[in-house]
Amino acid sequence: MVTNDQLQLLASAAQAIFALGLLIATVVYTYYTHRQSEATSNQIDAMKAQTSSMSKPYLKPTIEHPNFAEYFFAIQNTGNGAAHNVSAEWMLSNEDKKRTWNIPLIPPGEKHRFIITTEDDVPMSGINRLEEVLPDDGWVLNFEANCADIFDINHNFNESIDIEESIWGRGKDSYEWVEESYEEKITEEISSMSDDISDIEGVATSIRRQLPAILDSYQRKQYLNRIERFGNLSVDQLSRLSNKKPAMIRIEMDILSDCGIVDFDKDSDTIKLRDEQRESE
Repeated sequence: MVTNDQLQLLASAAQAIFALGLLIATVVYTYYTHRQSEATSNQIDAMKAQTSSMSKPYLKPTIEHPNFAEYFFAIQNTGNGAAHNVSAEWMLSNEDKKRTWNIPLIPPGEKHRFIITTEDDVPMSGINRLEEVLPDDGWVLNFEANCADIFDINHNFNESIDIEESIWGRGKDSYEWVEESYEEKITEEISSMSDDISDIEGVATSIRRQLPAILDSYQRKQYLNRIERFGNLSVDQLSRLSNKKPAMIRIEMDILSDCGIVDFDKDSDTIKLRDEQRESE
């Protein structure tokens, strides 16, 4: 028979086992909750990083050298996000004059070109011109810019460009193929336009040659409409209706009579449509 002491001992043991199981369950729950929280936090950080990367602009300065005689300083947004409230400035290493430029927005991929000028704002074109102003210690363009992204986070950019290396090093060291000059492209376009103009002139010449016949046909159609409307008409009557001289009317009626369209009685100076012509009308 189980005594009271034994029952109390069993109850105490059951409570201890239950408390131990609850402790283990709490530890396991806390561990997995912490792991889940860390995973969620990592996902949030990854999403923030991805969003930041997708919305971040990047203002990249460069020297463009499309041919052996032309070169430009260019600023392009190579980032994924739009650059808002852009403020940029640059200065050549051998000058004290700083160029400044501001623009409200540069979308991703958009580029802006600037002519490289001397300190006196004289545009330079042609390698010979560059050699004249290039100092012995080289020519460096120092660039600074700042802008904001879509979340109003500021971004700053600083870069120095060796102009001599950018322009001459490309062809000298790597034999880069430079595009044909703009002059050649313009010449080709002008030549193409000249061909088009020649075609237009040919059409215009053809129209000019055919125009008298077209006008004559139209005028004769007007004569016939009036003769059909009023019946028999004299040359004088048709002259007044058409605002043409009687001599011209007689010439036209002779032609229409020879074509078998009208009957022109020269003795009475009257015109009427032939019966078969009236029936066809």
